[in-house]
Amino acid sequence: MGLENRYYYEEGIILFKKKVGEGDLLLTIYGKEKGKFLAIARGALKIKNRLRGKVNIFSIGKGYFVKRREVDLLIFWDSYEKFFEIIKDVDKFIILSKYLKKADKFIPLEVKDLEIYEYLYKFLKNWNLINKYSGDVFLIKLLQKLGYISKVELKCKGCDKDLLKDEYVYFDLDNRKIYCEDCRTLKSLKIKSEEVIKFNEILDRTFDELIMEETGFSDKTFNLIDRMIERIEQEV
Repeated sequence: MGLENRYYYEEGIILFKKKVGEGDLLLTIYGKEKGKFLAIARGALKIKNRLRGKVNIFSIGKGYFVKRREVDLLIFWDSYEKFFEIIKDVDKFIILSKYLKKADKFIPLEVKDLEIYEYLYKFLKNWNLINKYSGDVFLIKLLQKLGYISKVELKCKGCDKDLLKDEYVYFDLDNRKIYCEDCRTLKSLKIKSEEVIKFNEILDRTFDELIMEETGFSDKTFNLIDRMIERIEQEV
Protein backbone atom coordinates (compact mmCIF):
# COMPACT_ATOMS: atom_id res chain seq x y z
CA MET A 1 0.00 0.00 0.00
CA GLY A 2 1.48 3.37 -1.06
CA LEU A 3 1.80 6.21 1.43
CA GLU A 4 -0.85 8.22 -0.43
CA ASN A 5 -3.34 5.40 0.15
CA ARG A 6 -2.56 4.88 3.83
CA TYR A 7 -3.82 8.27 5.02
CA TYR A 8 -7.39 9.49 4.78
CA TYR A 9 -9.89 11.97 6.19
CA GLU A 10 -13.29 10.93 7.49
CA GLU A 11 -16.21 12.87 8.97
CA GLY A 12 -18.11 11.06 11.68
CA ILE A 13 -19.71 10.73 15.09
CA ILE A 14 -17.77 9.32 18.05
CA LEU A 15 -20.28 6.90 19.55
CA PHE A 16 -18.13 5.20 22.18
CA LYS A 17 -14.66 5.39 23.67
CA LYS A 18 -12.82 2.87 25.81
CA LYS A 19 -9.50 3.13 27.59
CA VAL A 20 -6.91 0.63 26.36
CA GLY A 21 -3.33 0.32 27.51
CA GLU A 22 -1.82 3.11 29.60
CA GLY A 23 -3.13 6.17 27.78
CA ASP A 24 -4.87 5.13 24.56
CA LEU A 25 -8.54 5.23 23.60
CA LEU A 26 -10.37 2.75 21.39
CA LEU A 27 -13.04 4.71 19.53
CA THR A 28 -16.19 3.51 17.83
CA ILE A 29 -17.00 6.00 15.09
CA TYR A 30 -19.82 6.15 12.57
CA GLY A 31 -18.40 7.82 9.47
CA LYS A 32 -20.08 9.30 6.44
CA GLU A 33 -17.95 7.21 4.07
CA LYS A 34 -16.90 4.18 6.13
CA GLY A 35 -19.99 3.55 8.21
CA LYS A 36 -19.18 2.14 11.65
CA PHE A 37 -15.48 1.55 12.27
CA LEU A 38 -12.94 1.34 15.09
CA ALA A 39 -9.90 3.54 15.56
CA ILE A 40 -7.15 3.94 18.14
CA ALA A 41 -6.45 7.40 19.54
CA ARG A 42 -2.93 6.75 20.75
CA GLY A 43 -1.93 8.68 23.86
CA ALA A 44 -5.24 10.57 23.97
CA LEU A 45 -5.30 10.39 27.78
CA LYS A 46 -1.77 11.73 28.21
CA ILE A 47 -1.37 15.36 29.27
CA LYS A 48 0.78 16.62 26.38
CA ASN A 49 -0.89 14.63 23.61
CA ARG A 50 -2.55 16.61 20.77
CA LEU A 51 -5.70 14.43 21.05
CA ARG A 52 -6.23 15.01 24.76
CA GLY A 53 -9.66 16.58 25.29
CA LYS A 54 -10.43 16.38 21.56
CA VAL A 55 -12.01 12.96 21.16
CA ASN A 56 -15.13 13.37 23.26
CA ILE A 57 -17.99 10.89 23.16
CA PHE A 58 -20.90 12.06 20.96
CA SER A 59 -18.70 14.67 19.28
CA ILE A 60 -19.14 15.17 15.54
CA GLY A 61 -16.14 16.16 13.50
CA LYS A 62 -13.49 15.29 10.95
CA GLY A 63 -10.51 13.06 11.62
CA TYR A 64 -7.23 12.26 9.91
CA PHE A 65 -6.46 8.53 10.01
CA VAL A 66 -3.80 6.02 9.08
CA LYS A 67 -4.93 2.68 7.68
CA ARG A 68 -3.52 -0.28 9.58
CA ARG A 69 -3.94 -4.02 9.24
CA GLU A 70 -6.07 -4.36 12.38
CA VAL A 71 -7.42 -1.06 13.76
CA ASP A 72 -6.83 2.28 12.05
CA LEU A 73 -4.91 5.02 13.89
CA LEU A 74 -6.42 8.45 14.55
CA ILE A 75 -3.84 11.22 14.06
CA PHE A 76 -5.99 14.33 14.46
CA TRP A 77 -9.63 15.13 15.28
CA ASP A 78 -11.44 18.44 14.77
CA SER A 79 -14.88 18.61 16.40
CA TYR A 80 -17.71 20.55 14.76
CA GLU A 81 -20.30 19.78 17.42
CA LYS A 82 -19.59 18.45 20.91
CA PHE A 83 -22.95 17.97 22.68
CA PHE A 84 -21.49 18.89 26.07
CA GLU A 85 -25.07 19.34 27.30
CA ILE A 86 -25.55 15.56 27.15
CA ILE A 87 -22.38 14.94 29.15
CA LYS A 88 -23.54 17.37 31.84
CA ASP A 89 -27.01 15.78 32.15
CA VAL A 90 -26.22 12.46 33.82
CA ASP A 91 -29.69 10.97 33.38
CA LYS A 92 -29.82 11.80 29.65
CA PHE A 93 -26.26 10.57 29.17
CA ILE A 94 -27.13 7.22 30.72
CA ILE A 95 -30.29 6.69 28.66
CA LEU A 96 -28.68 7.80 25.37
CA SER A 97 -25.69 5.54 26.02
CA LYS A 98 -28.04 2.65 26.77
CA TYR A 99 -29.91 2.95 23.48
CA LEU A 100 -26.79 3.58 21.41
CA LYS A 101 -25.18 0.45 22.90
CA LYS A 102 -28.27 -1.52 21.90
CA ALA A 103 -28.15 0.03 18.42
CA ASP A 104 -24.45 -0.85 18.11
CA LYS A 105 -25.33 -4.56 18.18
CA PHE A 106 -27.32 -4.21 14.97
CA ILE A 107 -25.14 -1.81 12.97
CA PRO A 108 -22.61 -3.69 10.80
CA LEU A 109 -18.95 -2.72 10.60
CA GLU A 110 -17.69 -0.70 7.63
CA VAL A 111 -20.92 -0.54 5.64
CA LYS A 112 -21.49 2.95 4.27
CA ASP A 113 -25.02 4.20 4.93
CA LEU A 114 -25.54 7.94 4.95
CA GLU A 115 -29.16 7.50 6.07
CA ILE A 116 -27.99 5.75 9.26
CA TYR A 117 -25.36 8.46 9.84
CA GLU A 118 -28.02 11.17 9.59
CA TYR A 119 -30.39 9.18 11.79
CA LEU A 120 -27.78 8.82 14.56
CA TYR A 121 -27.09 12.54 14.31
CA LYS A 122 -30.81 13.30 14.59
CA PHE A 123 -31.02 11.08 17.69
CA LEU A 124 -28.27 13.11 19.36
CA LYS A 125 -29.79 16.44 18.25
CA ASN A 126 -33.02 15.46 20.01
CA TRP A 127 -31.21 14.39 23.19
CA ASN A 128 -33.46 16.49 25.45
CA LEU A 129 -36.55 14.57 24.23
CA ILE A 130 -35.10 11.10 24.72
CA ASN A 131 -36.76 8.81 27.27
CA LYS A 132 -37.87 5.18 27.23
CA TYR A 133 -40.65 5.89 24.74
CA SER A 134 -38.50 7.79 22.24
CA GLY A 135 -35.58 5.41 22.84
CA ASP A 136 -37.73 2.44 21.88
CA VAL A 137 -39.01 4.36 18.84
CA PHE A 138 -35.39 5.11 17.87
CA LEU A 139 -34.48 1.42 18.02
CA ILE A 140 -37.50 0.13 16.11
CA LYS A 141 -37.04 2.75 13.36
CA LEU A 142 -33.32 1.86 13.19
CA LEU A 143 -34.17 -1.83 12.78
CA GLN A 144 -36.59 -0.86 10.03
CA LYS A 145 -33.88 1.16 8.23
CA LEU A 146 -31.43 -1.74 8.54
CA GLY A 147 -33.95 -4.19 7.09
CA TYR A 148 -34.52 -6.31 10.20
CA ILE A 149 -38.24 -5.56 10.40
CA SER A 150 -41.06 -4.46 8.14
CA LYS A 151 -44.78 -3.89 8.44
CA VAL A 152 -46.79 -6.90 9.59
CA GLU A 153 -49.62 -7.96 7.31
CA LEU A 154 -52.86 -8.63 9.19
CA LYS A 155 -53.28 -11.99 7.47
CA CYS A 156 -52.65 -15.51 8.75
CA LYS A 157 -49.31 -16.83 7.48
CA GLY A 158 -50.64 -20.37 7.72
CA CYS A 159 -54.00 -20.29 5.92
CA ASP A 160 -53.83 -16.84 4.27
CA LYS A 161 -57.05 -15.75 5.99
CA ASP A 162 -57.61 -12.03 6.51
CA LEU A 163 -57.83 -11.27 10.22
CA LEU A 164 -60.25 -8.79 11.75
CA LYS A 165 -59.18 -5.56 13.39
CA ASP A 166 -60.92 -6.31 16.67
CA GLU A 167 -59.87 -9.90 17.38
CA TYR A 168 -56.96 -11.69 19.00
CA VAL A 169 -54.15 -12.87 16.75
CA TYR A 170 -50.95 -14.83 17.33
CA PHE A 171 -47.60 -13.17 16.63
CA ASP A 172 -44.55 -15.37 15.99
CA LEU A 173 -41.36 -13.62 17.18
CA ASP A 174 -39.13 -15.85 15.05
CA ASN A 175 -40.51 -14.91 11.64
CA ARG A 176 -42.48 -11.85 12.75
CA LYS A 177 -45.66 -13.12 11.10
CA ILE A 178 -49.29 -13.29 12.24
CA TYR A 179 -51.35 -16.48 12.64
CA CYS A 180 -54.97 -17.26 13.41
CA GLU A 181 -55.89 -19.45 16.39
CA ASP A 182 -56.04 -22.62 14.28
CA CYS A 183 -52.62 -22.08 12.68
CA ARG A 184 -50.73 -20.55 15.61
CA THR A 185 -47.22 -21.73 16.37
CA LEU A 186 -46.06 -22.98 19.76
CA LYS A 187 -43.96 -19.86 20.48
CA SER A 188 -46.46 -17.28 19.21
CA LEU A 189 -47.78 -14.48 21.43
CA LYS A 190 -51.49 -13.87 21.80
CA ILE A 191 -52.12 -10.17 21.17
CA LYS A 192 -54.92 -7.91 20.04
CA SER A 193 -54.84 -7.15 16.33
CA GLU A 194 -55.00 -3.49 17.35
CA GLU A 195 -51.39 -3.76 18.60
CA VAL A 196 -50.30 -4.93 15.15
CA ILE A 197 -52.03 -1.94 13.58
CA LYS A 198 -50.32 0.42 16.04
CA PHE A 199 -46.96 -1.22 15.34
CA ASN A 200 -47.44 -0.69 11.59
CA GLU A 201 -48.35 2.92 12.29
CA ILE A 202 -45.00 3.44 14.02
CA LEU A 203 -43.23 2.09 10.93
CA ASP A 204 -45.28 4.38 8.68
CA ARG A 205 -44.41 7.55 10.57
CA THR A 206 -41.10 9.38 10.92
CA PHE A 207 -38.97 9.50 14.05
CA ASP A 208 -39.55 13.26 14.28
CA GLU A 209 -43.33 12.86 14.19
CA LEU A 210 -43.33 10.10 16.79
CA ILE A 211 -41.15 11.79 19.41
CA MET A 212 -43.13 15.02 19.26
CA GLU A 213 -46.35 13.33 20.40
CA GLU A 214 -46.18 10.51 22.89
CA THR A 215 -49.82 9.55 22.61
CA GLY A 216 -51.80 6.86 20.89
CA PHE A 217 -49.48 3.92 21.63
CA SER A 218 -50.19 1.64 24.56
CA ASP A 219 -47.77 -0.14 26.87
CA LYS A 220 -48.83 -3.37 25.15
CA THR A 221 -47.55 -2.08 21.83
CA PHE A 222 -44.18 -1.28 23.36
CA ASN A 223 -44.08 -4.58 25.23
CA LEU A 224 -44.42 -6.22 21.82
CA ILE A 225 -41.63 -4.02 20.47
CA ASP A 226 -39.38 -4.89 23.44
CA ARG A 227 -39.94 -8.61 22.86
CA MET A 228 -39.22 -8.17 19.16
CA ILE A 229 -35.97 -6.29 19.82
CA GLU A 230 -34.85 -8.98 22.30
CA ARG A 231 -35.50 -11.67 19.71
CA ILE A 232 -33.59 -9.85 16.99
CA GLU A 233 -30.69 -9.32 19.43
CA GLN A 234 -30.47 -13.10 19.78
CA GLU A 235 -30.29 -13.48 16.00
CA VAL A 236 -27.42 -11.05 15.29
